[in-house]
Amino acid sequence: MLLLGGGAPAAALVRELAASSEWSLAGILDDDTSTRGREIMGHTVLGPLEELGTWAERFSVRHAIIALPDATAEDRQRAATLCLRAGIRAMTVPAMADLIGGRITLAAVRRVELEDLLGASPCGSRSSMFAPC
Repeated sequence: MLLLGGGAPAAALVRELAASSEWSLAGILDDDTSTRGREIMGHTVLGPLEELGTWAERFSVRHAIIALPDATAEDRQRAATLCLRAGIRAMTVPAMADLIGGRITLAAVRRVELEDLLGASPCGSRSSMFAPC
């Protein structure tokens, strides 16, 4: 698995992944150039998210976790699109607004949903279809 994001949320997930018997972390990708080459618990920040396809192929990765909870909806959508293009299954941590007061844990990781890509929350019942969310 590859981890997309090199900040504090990613570091918290690296700690949890180290204790997981289910997942094996191949590396970390982050667009922040100041994190390149940095190690988080023995895992190197390999390069930018744009290189996802290259690293996924090199390590035969089938999954990635988008660990960018404070990123814009556009950035999260871009990460999910890169996963799709690389043919790997994208999972994500909830957006920062959903994590206020909580800690990012492996249990919070879930599959990417439509709302993650749209940057919006789902609307209620059909009768309120034209009402604001």
